[in-house]
Amino acid sequence: NLVQAQEQNIDVLTPKTIDYLPKAGNFGIGADAAPVFSFIGNMFNNSTVNTLNLTMPVIYAKYYLSDMTALRAVLGIANDVKKEQFYIIDDAAAITNPFDNIQTIDRKTTINNDYAFSLAYQMFIGNKRLRGFYGGQFITEISSTKLNYSYGNPMTVLNPIPSSAYSFTATRTLEQMLVRDFKVGVGGVAGFEYYIMPRLCFGGEVSLNLLYTKGLQTYKKAETISNGMLVNVDQAIMPGDSDFSIQTVSFSPTSIQNLGLYLMFHF
Repeated sequence: NLVQAQEQNIDVLTPKTIDYLPKAGNFGIGADAAPVFSFIGNMFNNSTVNTLNLTMPVIYAKYYLSDMTALRAVLGIANDVKKEQFYIIDDAAAITNPFDNIQTIDRKTTINNDYAFSLAYQMFIGNKRLRGFYGGQFITEISSTKLNYSYGNPMTVLNPIPSSAYSFTATRTLEQMLVRDFKVGVGGVAGFEYYIMPRLCFGGEVSLNLLYTKGLQTYKKAETISNGMLVNVDQAIMPGDSDFSIQTVSFSPTSIQNLGLYLMFHF
């Protein structure tokens, strides 16, 4: 009896009987692994420039509706604010004393925002540690690029074209919206998952999607001297455009690519 009990305990602990796969009601959380694998691969191919590109970190989340079906969400956020400063001659000080090298500062701020989201319904094939899946998804993405300027030399009636690092005309840009795009689409997904250990998997996903992209109106705000007064000017740059396309999409630091790789833990 003692020997039988020991054998039963051994059977319980053997890899064949370990429950690797998540069940109905389980949640999963993970992250995009493509930048990490690219970085590791470049370590062995004599790449002179090898950086870990985490420009747009991607989060994966999953909820299992049943043992063989799940809802998968992907969220990608990339917000970047770049500030530049340049010294420029101080016009007022130069008029008072042209031999003094007094400077002021012009500033430029570039704001990039990118938000991407996908919601998919997945159906799994197989009940082993390596299994496949297929399904459909809805995707949307919003992106924008905006420039803000501030100047050390004020624009006045006596100085309608101040010295500047960014402006050399009588109309000086204060704010400029370069990109305002909205993207929405639907498509099919397919891929695989391999469970390295219980509830921890490495996966890859491909998708083919029909996408509609709408470019919203871009504009510029500026200042100028008119009729002896400083006035603000609003000017439309582009009215906006639209585009239909069929393409593979993965929310990664590069937005269009064939394969999205991820690591995911389930609980």
